[in-house]
Amino acid sequence: RRAALVLEYAPAGNVWQVLENAPKSLQLCELDIRTIARDVLCALKHLAAHGFAHRDLKPSNMVCTASHPASHAFSVKLCDFGFCERFDTAREHNQTVKPSSSAMPPPRKPSRDAAQLDFRGSARYIAPEVVLGLRIDGSVDIWSLGVVLHVLLLGLWPYGGQSRAELLRNIVDGRLQPCGDASWARVSPEARRLVQRMLLNTPAYRINAKEALSHDWFGHHEDGLKRNTLRHDWGRIRASTCP
Repeated sequence: RRAALVLEYAPAGNVWQVLENAPKSLQLCELDIRTIARDVLCALKHLAAHGFAHRDLKPSNMVCTASHPASHAFSVKLCDFGFCERFDTAREHNQTVKPSSSAMPPPRKPSRDAAQLDFRGSARYIAPEVVLGLRIDGSVDIWSLGVVLHVLLLGLWPYGGQSRAELLRNIVDGRLQPCGDASWARVSPEARRLVQRMLLNTPAYRINAKEALSHDWFGHHEDGLKRNTLRHDWGRIRASTCP
């Protein structure tokens, strides 16, 4: 006997393909990225509530039902659950001590052997706790989404390196690539604050999917986000996924 999965058709391809193929007459903007983020966060909230982490969240694993985020038929679905892992939901939802969202996490000591540790997932989007082989929960997917939003909004990767090993060391040690206030000035302050909370190195301080969906960014007036247009070279960015 064989089991067959009947899934919703996503004719537009993945997020990278949608961004690369968007017509010039429909200039992409911050609002379009927010639309993508909301759908992904809804999926992550559902996964975390059932005790699962996707563990390989990236634009190529986000498929779209329409060719442009401005379309009323557009939605994003997660795919490729080959690295999905179950975790203890009590660790994420029933912590006896919950850090304040405004508190600063303790400094992380540099790790010399981070690049030698084994892990599953794509290096650009991997959370530091995964690189270190620590226990994981849904916060690993929030980190990955933070990387996705950083690169979609700014056209820049938050972490870099001349090699895979250097990239992983920089992720673990929290060495962000300098992008400057000028880059962030092209998007709303709310977007910047949300991405920063997603990319906190200490998982316990990271925002979760439910909290993120209530973030001020999702309450920002649409007209303001439409004015923040994105003129990135999507093909170049996609090609730079691996160092």
